[in-house]
Amino acid sequence: MAECTWAATFGSSPDGLPAIGRAPGFDALWLASGFGGNGVSFASMAASLICASLDGVPAPDLDCFAPDRFET
Repeated sequence: MAECTWAATFGSSPDGLPAIGRAPGFDALWLASGFGGNGVSFASMAASLICASLDGVPAPDLDCFAPDRFET
């Protein structure tokens, strides 16, 4: 008999990369989602990137994480 169980929903994107950046159509809404099972590991990295962007600090190219990359 199992002593404990665990379950969770892992949100992910079609290309497997998270969505980090401004939400399409909303200037004041930023997203950091779709990390699959790695949300705890990557949340602080995403927060740092978003804070840097808001402060106008040059950041690495984040186009591969752009939330609007799935729009056609």
